[in-house]
Amino acid sequence: MGSLGPAYGVPKAVANSTFGTLTAVAEARVQANGPQDAHMRTLTLIGGQADETPATGGSGTPSVAANLTNFKLGAQGWALTMGGAGTGQFFVNPAAAITPARPISAVGMWVYIPSITNLTQVTINIINGTNVWQSTLNNASVPVMANGWNYIRFAASSSTLAGLSGFDTVRMLVVSTGATTVTIGHLWLEMRPKASLIFVCDGSYGSAFVNSQPITAAGYSTSASGYGGYADLKARGLPVVLAPDTGQMGASTAPTDRATWANLADVMADGNGNEMNYHGSTGNATSAMTAAQYQAECMAAIKGLQAQGYAAPLIKAAITQNSAAHPEGAAGLHLGSRSYSNANGTVAICWPPADITNIPCYGINYVITNANLDTLFTALLATNEVTFCYIHGIDPAAASNNDFTLPATWAYFLSKIDTAIAAGQLEGVTLNQLLARDGVKVRRTAGDQQVEYFDATGTRQQKRLP
Repeated sequence: MGSLGPAYGVPKAVANSTFGTLTAVAEARVQANGPQDAHMRTLTLIGGQADETPATGGSGTPSVAANLTNFKLGAQGWALTMGGAGTGQFFVNPAAAITPARPISAVGMWVYIPSITNLTQVTINIINGTNVWQSTLNNASVPVMANGWNYIRFAASSSTLAGLSGFDTVRMLVVSTGATTVTIGHLWLEMRPKASLIFVCDGSYGSAFVNSQPITAAGYSTSASGYGGYADLKARGLPVVLAPDTGQMGASTAPTDRATWANLADVMADGNGNEMNYHGSTGNATSAMTAAQYQAECMAAIKGLQAQGYAAPLIKAAITQNSAAHPEGAAGLHLGSRSYSNANGTVAICWPPADITNIPCYGINYVITNANLDTLFTALLATNEVTFCYIHGIDPAAASNNDFTLPATWAYFLSKIDTAIAAGQLEGVTLNQLLARDGVKVRRTAGDQQVEYFDATGTRQQKRLP
């Protein structure tokens, strides 16, 4: 999906036609919540401002005029009108090529469509010579356009990054089958201060991760306590989101033994800023569960956490096999969830995510190569986006079990982390840390959680969760 899920607020840009500040709601919240959001910036490319001089070209008799009724910045938007069928081109070009000072993390836009009749697609091009960054709003595929205001954000890594550096042309293409109008209220670039790594311990395996020994100059421990894992991340100050199957605590034997509640309590209290979440309860595949079964599985896990004194998570950090046939079963239990549609292998995402109900992820298992990790970190550091990463455990026999990771792969992953941290380009974060930065607030009572967040209009909303 190209738009945020209904349960979570979206960034609302407060900017002039050159530079501004991105927040999850409005400038007032930046002042209230400190510098982290203030360090996020936007560059407005099109905002209906007086210093913009749009031009037209292409077919379908395109024209452009100020829209004084529908706008997002200042007092007007740009109404792009097609007189008939064709592909209209609308340009707003800067006076000189622009190279933003920070990596671009995402591209966002507000477009107003009074009627999608006769409208096939709206495409944004940001162009640097022959390099074109492109995103499209469609009438037949995701993200799907709708009547009224359309809010859409794309991760910068979803297209050609070279188009976002030194660009001198910003173009909108409107493809129509007849007369139609589209108003662009705001088009902007988002710039995060550094890349972020969310690291999830799927299943919370004991010997293979939670209780394992760190890597040393001599290599990994070859004892029953494992081949590297949590201790490596803790040594680097990187927090971990623990996602156990709450009905499997302490089950099985090494290397597939599950951590005990006592193991996890120690990890939660060790000062690393870790976060408790869950994978499931039984550990059974959720790909064929009905909505009622999926809800029961999730509720059993939540009750398991609550019995140990942990709150239900705001975002579900793990799903068995990244697949749930009926995710709506748990819609009332969380603000969002890791991918239920097997969107695994996504190296980086924009934050807040384009669809918080189905957040793409990146699993590190035995099939991952050094080249794969190079690709991951190249994209992550070139955009300052977020990687939603997970692992099950580390085992030299991982080739026979694709849930696990080879020690050499883990060592290379750590080396990439070390290089990025040393360069000041990477931080480790938890899901709740990112939500707090975005203004999500929680009041917990004995029976539930009252969560406050902001919707796409910047209006404060509330949702009651377990």
